[in-house]
Amino acid sequence: MISPDGRSITYVTYEDDGGRALWIRRVSDTTAIKIVPSQQVHYWDILFSNDNEYVYFITAPRFGTHGTLYRVPALGGQTPRRIAEKVNHMGNVSPDGKRVLLVRYGDPAPDTSVNVTNSKLISTNAEDGSDEQVLRELEGESIIRKARFSPDGKLIFFIKRELKEIENWSVIMYNVQTGNEREIVRKKERIESIAVLDSDRGLLVNAVDGNSNRRQLFHLEVPTGEMTRITNDLNSYSGVSVDREGRNIVSVQRTDETRIWVGNANDLRSMSPITREPLAHSDVDWTPDGRIVFDVLENDRVSVWIADADGKNPLQLTPQDSDNGSPRVSGDGRYIVFTSKRSGFNQIWRMNIDGGNQILLADAPGITQSPQFAADGKTVVFRWYNEGSAPMGQVSVDGGPVTGLDYLPRASTYYWAMSPDGRYLAHTIGGDNANPTQVIVRPVDSLTPRAVLNIRPTWFLKWTPDTKSLYYQESQQGDGLEKKVFQIDPDKGEPRQLLTTEPDDVVDLSFSRDQTRFAVVRRKVLTDAVMLSSTARKE
Repeated sequence: MISPDGRSITYVTYEDDGGRALWIRRVSDTTAIKIVPSQQVHYWDILFSNDNEYVYFITAPRFGTHGTLYRVPALGGQTPRRIAEKVNHMGNVSPDGKRVLLVRYGDPAPDTSVNVTNSKLISTNAEDGSDEQVLRELEGESIIRKARFSPDGKLIFFIKRELKEIENWSVIMYNVQTGNEREIVRKKERIESIAVLDSDRGLLVNAVDGNSNRRQLFHLEVPTGEMTRITNDLNSYSGVSVDREGRNIVSVQRTDETRIWVGNANDLRSMSPITREPLAHSDVDWTPDGRIVFDVLENDRVSVWIADADGKNPLQLTPQDSDNGSPRVSGDGRYIVFTSKRSGFNQIWRMNIDGGNQILLADAPGITQSPQFAADGKTVVFRWYNEGSAPMGQVSVDGGPVTGLDYLPRASTYYWAMSPDGRYLAHTIGGDNANPTQVIVRPVDSLTPRAVLNIRPTWFLKWTPDTKSLYYQESQQGDGLEKKVFQIDPDKGEPRQLLTTEPDDVVDLSFSRDQTRFAVVRRKVLTDAVMLSSTARKE
């Protein structure tokens, strides 16, 4: 984030202890000052005050539902001051410096099993968080993101994400005095963030480019909605900020390098990489005959591949004209289920193990993702994002009607696993500030828990092939969690570290059907803050 006067930038670093720290440095100087020490939290937003004297930021537990808004002097030396709780996004400060915008998502109602939420655009006192005023509220699956005051304070621009049948993203112009709003642009590709240029020069937008499928920077004309791409390279960009004069733009270039490693299950330190080209993406699974099925990110598109366990004989199974990923193999090895965006949004598809006969399996409204097989091998269970629907859906592997899993409770984040013998379910509950995430383990045919586990899984939650324990990546308890996988016996309730992928992050882990080998998806993330000269100025 660049300061309004264009002289300083503030940024977050990954520290050696696995935490995050907040730094500031002058643009003209390589010396940086740490203004907030390393903490085991994630930073969601960073903002300078209009006079460049303070830095606002949101921190939250890893994969937490809400964060906390703080303010700290730009030169550090003081404990950050808490401004507001239960914050999901921060906007900017009003022109007079007295108000700051924030967005708060409501918690799902605890007594419902359907996807219902709301988001509020709030203005609050920039110094102490008092006098909260709700300016705009959206209900259902539409949410507000990244609000920004216009230079004169009369307008607020914000990103709106809608999920009605399909996902759409738009930039909205909201009149503070009248409450009227106008849609400036609407697109199916994700809009991540916006920055307001002074006078009538429109907005800078970080959004997914429909042609390259990369996050790029654009100039958005207001009010016509014309978007002009201002970056044109092979990088992906995250976030966007601009100084008061509109001369310097700061964003983050991000590069991920992800590979699959395979090892002996009796020696978890034995793993070695097997994928060179193409690179992997996020998911890996085993066929009964010992091959691996995985997704690959290549030329900014995700596709599903199959290969021998040593990486030989790789074969691409899905076309590269749309994203296809998150593959899972049926117990008999006949089918692969996966998510595909070939219809414009995530849906569950099925294909034969050799890639043939690719069909839409779950014809359901909204977005469906993260498919997996139930123990019977005949039912596909998936995450379901659709207003009024259950959080999880299911469909026969042969196709047919989609139904909700009404026996599973509502949760803000959801992980679900059925034991290989079909006897037990493990699933998350809770996930809001009042009810932290836990995992319930219970028999399939009973609501009485076998165990309640004080763990907070993220990325994956799976049973070991022998059904004796669960393994998962922990989201909130400990240091360097992105690099570790834990294992827990439900009857003992004490987690232990199963493996580490240091210095890389671990994204997925799967054991072979015969329990002799394992495959893990490991990721290196490289990021650099970059400054660009603005090309968005009107003449």
